[in-house]
Amino acid sequence: MKKKIKIHFVLGIIISITLSAHSNNEYIGIVEQHFNDWNIDSIQPFVIRVSFYKNETDWKSMPFEFGNKPQSYIAVYPKKLNWSICFDGKILGKINSTIPTTINYYKDIGIHLIDNMNDVPRIGKPSEQFSGWMSTNVYRPIIVSTLPYCTDSTKLKPYKPNQQDVQKVISSANLLRKGSLNSFSNKYQIEKSYASSKVKLVCISFQKANSIPIDTSDVIEAETGNDRFAWFVIKDNECKYLKSNMLLIDAGDYDNNGEVETIFKFEEYDHDGYRLFFDDFKKHSDFSWIYH
Repeated sequence: MKKKIKIHFVLGIIISITLSAHSNNEYIGIVEQHFNDWNIDSIQPFVIRVSFYKNETDWKSMPFEFGNKPQSYIAVYPKKLNWSICFDGKILGKINSTIPTTINYYKDIGIHLIDNMNDVPRIGKPSEQFSGWMSTNVYRPIIVSTLPYCTDSTKLKPYKPNQQDVQKVISSANLLRKGSLNSFSNKYQIEKSYASSKVKLVCISFQKANSIPIDTSDVIEAETGNDRFAWFVIKDNECKYLKSNMLLIDAGDYDNNGEVETIFKFEEYDHDGYRLFFDDFKKHSDFSWIYH
């Protein structure tokens, strides 16, 4: 009885929080490949993951707690949504989605079924990049927003970090190595990085410095020393570590408030998700899911 009361209480909190958030109808979702029984679904090859909403001041993640039954989340997600498809600061089209009637697995929490699959754009060629735990060829994820705004006023573009920028990142990594993140090594490879008129986003993969037991709770991070695709933001001559095992999806001013939001996908052992940075990278919100 106590367990049922606790679950009911938690769901009540989720419902009240989510309903208050839905009133402004500002959502961000991600178009991603849809897996059914560990294969890309032939009928619904793409879905929209409803991941974030905007309250009065901040971006928040939609509810995804793993202690509740997946089916219970149907009651706290919007039934239907109309989206603008965003990519590289432009609107590529419109799309509509509907919540499924059943959700059986944690990996499907937040998923909306797309009403017209022909409206889904395919960008680039399928590859294992962005596939995360599934480790198969997928199309890159695409941001969608319930508001008709996608503009990236900072014009974030690929750039090659100069030696000065690299040194700032290495110095920041060295400080982290002396603290809680002690696996950064002196050997590294610069990955594809980005810069805008306001910030520089430097991505570096470090070689693991120490041998870490493989039977850790996070195998992928153990194999890479937690330093694969480690991101650092350089702004106002200061360098800040963001997170490792992330890939940049896109950036845009999705709520039209004059500030650009930046969205990454992070990929870990049995744990994939999205991280949205806002307020000049001072704040972030995570939406994630597990597969088992």
